[in-house]
Amino acid sequence: MPNTYLRDFRTESGASSAVYPSHVQPLMQSILATLADIRVDEDHELRKLQNSPVTPTLKGELARKITEKSRQRQEPYEAALVTLQQRIGRGD
Repeated sequence: MPNTYLRDFRTESGASSAVYPSHVQPLMQSILATLADIRVDEDHELRKLQNSPVTPTLKGELARKITEKSRQRQEPYEAALVTLQQRIGRGD
């Protein structure tokens, strides 16, 4: 059975462009924006750390902690995105 939930449009160049239903797109955009914000926060913290006067050993440890914290913050949003994509794939 074809998936009527996700429509595929071709751009002028012939490239495919997926368009989600109006009730799905805002949620997907919100999840993606939140993930982007988390990654920007991580990059900002890592840059601040890079310019700090702490020892290289401590910088490495703190960088790992920053990255792990960012990963933990991203997990629920990534899971929500996977769930949403699965629902779209099933046509729910």
